[in-house]
Amino acid sequence: MKIEAMYLYPVKSVGGIAIDSAEITPTGSLKGDREWIVVNDAGEMRWQGDIPQLTLLSADYGGGVLGLSNKAGERVAVPADHDGARRVVTQYGFDFPAVDAGDEMAQAISDWIGHAVRLVRVGDSAHQWPKVNPVHSVSDKSHAALNARLADEGKPLVEIERFRPNVIFSAERAWQEEESDCIDLGETRLILKEASVRCVLPNISRETAEVAREPLYTIAKLSRERTTGRKASFGIYSRAEGSRLAVGMAEPGQAIIPPRRGSAPPASVCRFRRCDRWPGSPRS
Repeated sequence: MKIEAMYLYPVKSVGGIAIDSAEITPTGSLKGDREWIVVNDAGEMRWQGDIPQLTLLSADYGGGVLGLSNKAGERVAVPADHDGARRVVTQYGFDFPAVDAGDEMAQAISDWIGHAVRLVRVGDSAHQWPKVNPVHSVSDKSHAALNARLADEGKPLVEIERFRPNVIFSAERAWQEEESDCIDLGETRLILKEASVRCVLPNISRETAEVAREPLYTIAKLSRERTTGRKASFGIYSRAEGSRLAVGMAEPGQAIIPPRRGSAPPASVCRFRRCDRWPGSPRS
C-alpha cells in the first residue's frame, strides 16, 4: 500500500487543498483539518446537505492566512489566528467555543451561496470531542470499480474529490481496504476503523451544486454485492498514529494486512497498540 495523494479541508463542507504531508494530532486526525465551520445565525453548523452551494467554494491556506474563493474567482481572506468575537456554536449536538471570522467573511460567503451564514474557527477543539473527524481514506481501485460500473450503466463518471478523502492510497484490488485492520507505514500507520457510509455529498455536483441520484444509488448496489461493505459505503474512516502522514509513504512489506475481524493483527506487523476496528467510529 502506498499513499498517492492527500487533502486537507480547512473549512468543513468546503473544497479542500492538496498537501504533501500533515501533522497527526493526539486523537489521530490531521492538524488543520475541518478546524473552521460554517454556521447560521443561531450558531448551528451548516454543511452541504443543508446548503449544496457550499460545494462551489474552495479554501486555501498559506502564510498564516485562510482564504475562501468562489467559482468566479472572488476571494476573501482572514488571518488564521484571527482574534474575533467569541461565541459558542453547535456541531452534531455538541457545543464548541469558537472565534468568529468577522463581518467581511460572513457577508462574502452569504452572498456567494444565497444563505445568511458566518464562518467560525473551532481550532483544536475540532480534534478533541467524542465525534472527532477521523482520517477519511479511499483507494484508487475502489474508485476505479465504481466508475467502471457507472460507465457500464451509461451513467456519468464521478471524480474522487466528491468523497472528500484525506488520503488516497493504492491497493491491489477494489474494496481491499474494507478487509483490513490497518496499513503499516513504518513509523506511522492508519488504523482502519469502519466503512464510510455515504451521505448525499457525492451526489452534489462540484460545478453546479445540483443534487442528482448518482453515484449514491450505484454505491448502494455495489455495497450489497460484497460481504465487507456496509449499506451505501465507500471508503474507510481511519485513525492515524505517529507524528506525520505524507504522500509517498508505503508499507515496508506485505501490501495489506489480511482480514482479522474481531482480533488484532500480529504483533510483528502492527508495532503500535492494538487495532480496534469496527467499534462504531465517529462520522465526519
